Amino acid sequence: MWLQLKADITGKPVVRLNVSESGCQAGAMLGGVALGVWRDVPEATEALVSEGESFEPRPEQQEAYAELRETYAETWPAVREIAHRL
Repeated sequence: MWLQLKADITGKPVVRLNVSESGCQAGAMLGGVALGVWRDVPEATEALVSEGESFEPRPEQQEAYAELRETYAETWPAVREIAHRL
């Protein structure tokens, strides 16, 4: 649901990676680069990262989010100071 929401809001496709702990994988990749297992991060990425399901933006949802974004942009100047104090 979260990845579909991201796609709808941004209007760009979002791809899930085939790993449940991407932060841990990124740490392992950086460690492997530091130890010389891979020459650089792009090489480690090629070796370890694979794509899973893709989420395409839904045009009907994009309209609703565009309206909400416009409302937010109009109200933000009025609540900016209060939000920063919170």
